[in-house]
Amino acid sequence: MSLYEYSLKELLFILKYRREGLAYFIWRNGTMSRAAQSKEFPAKPEKAIPELYERQPGVRLRDLPPELQDMFVSTMQDSLNHRYGPNM
Repeated sequence: MSLYEYSLKELLFILKYRREGLAYFIWRNGTMSRAAQSKEFPAKPEKAIPELYERQPGVRLRDLPPELQDMFVSTMQDSLNHRYGPNM
């Protein structure tokens, strides 16, 4: 139903870019499979072509146990103090 809200020119652009996106996906997977025989190439496709995969969500600080939260915060403060000095 939402396709009726677009003009004909907009629909043609949508179809064109979807086809190009699928072609890019197939091309990148093909080049990855050929280059996978080299030793320095990443083993997982997510690392080799990250633009084709969704980012994995990280761990939230509030989901950690309190002991790990304190350790993380103190480590971050130490690294910032080391980088920028204690008087930020």
